[in-house]
Amino acid sequence: MKIRLSMAVVLGAALAVTLGASNASAQAKPTRTARSSTRIPVSKEPPAPAFNADSAARADSIARAAAMERARQDSIANAERMRQDSIAAAERARQDSIARVEQMRRDSIARADSIARAQAEALRLRQIGGFYFGVGGSLLIPTSDLSTPSGAGWNVMVPIGFDPIGTPFGFRLDGQFGQFGTKNDFYGTLSPDKPEYFSIAADVKLRLPTVTRYLKRANFYLIGGGNWFDVKNMTLASSGTTVASPSGVLVGTTNWDSQWGWNAGGGFQFGWGRSNVFVESRYQSFSNGGFNAGHIPITLGLSWF
Repeated sequence: MKIRLSMAVVLGAALAVTLGASNASAQAKPTRTARSSTRIPVSKEPPAPAFNADSAARADSIARAAAMERARQDSIANAERMRQDSIAAAERARQDSIARVEQMRRDSIARADSIARAQAEALRLRQIGGFYFGVGGSLLIPTSDLSTPSGAGWNVMVPIGFDPIGTPFGFRLDGQFGQFGTKNDFYGTLSPDKPEYFSIAADVKLRLPTVTRYLKRANFYLIGGGNWFDVKNMTLASSGTTVASPSGVLVGTTNWDSQWGWNAGGGFQFGWGRSNVFVESRYQSFSNGGFNAGHIPITLGLSWF
């Protein structure tokens, strides 16, 4: 009995050791996964998700909301562009309007200046004034002691003067060259040749006022001043002197002889543009040896200023 119990204990202990060793060996080795004989297909594309009606509706709603937001943003952008374009167009129109007004102002000023200049020029040209020069020819009529031995003659005159606008007074210098005729009974006897003279006259000129401004291009004037004469062959004789009775005669010489004298007279001038026509007559005279060599030039001339 005791032997059987001991054998049972020994066998149990041996079995326990065997089972423990087997378990330890099993834990020490890696576990092998069992392979299935069924092959699983492999694809690169992910599997299609399962259809979900709520998810699709939500996606459509989000897409519509995004489209509406884009449309709203586009509408806002279009409105802003239109506003900016309208502002730019209004500014351009304003600038154009200002430029047109300024151009019209400048044109008006230029037109007014042009009209004013034209009026001033027209008014100035209706007046006689400023610096001028001219040329004239005269018929010489001897008087006093010059008329006894001499006949009518001629002279050429060159006037240079200044008639200020706004005052009636002016100044004039005249250069003259003249020649008288000689009466037959004196020529070759008491008169060696035809009398000639040079003269320079320095005169003051007084223009008489006119009634209307449109007549300022035509007015009368007075003139007078001093003369320097250089004469030759100028015989002077008192009235009644003849060749047969030569008393009271100052016989001229062939040499030039300088004398001082004077002149006084008046005239009429009118013009157009920058030209004037003048007609005048003066009494010119000098004395020599108690004789008076008076003469009157009647002059027609032109002047330009």
